[in-house]
Amino acid sequence: MDVQIDAEAVGINFGLKPKTLIMALHSECQFCSESVPFYQRLLDEDRSSVQFVVAALADDTGMQDYLASAALIPDTIVFLDGDEIPVNGTPTLLLADGAGVVTDSWVGLLSLGLEAEVLTEIGG
Repeated sequence: MDVQIDAEAVGINFGLKPKTLIMALHSECQFCSESVPFYQRLLDEDRSSVQFVVAALADDTGMQDYLASAALIPDTIVFLDGDEIPVNGTPTLLLADGAGVVTDSWVGLLSLGLEAEVLTEIGG
């Protein structure tokens, strides 16, 4: 994929850890809700080499309550206007390196095989 994300535009410090997993979610997305058990597993992974960021649309006023009710505690939550990251829908996972270059992505409700792929890519 190799798309560069503008760190300043999104408010993410990609240099904090070698990898950043951006989870583009919406509080009213059915597939996001169905994916919560996987996201909980992701967030239980060792966080020494990957930071977890939830990206939501600026008008998604229910996101913080949604994350709290699902017991999802990312390192950072960013609220965006919609064009700052290469996402066409939710849920989308973007894996970026320390420079903010997207190296991999996954879209939609993931199969068990794709969930395993994500875990492998983040080092879990």
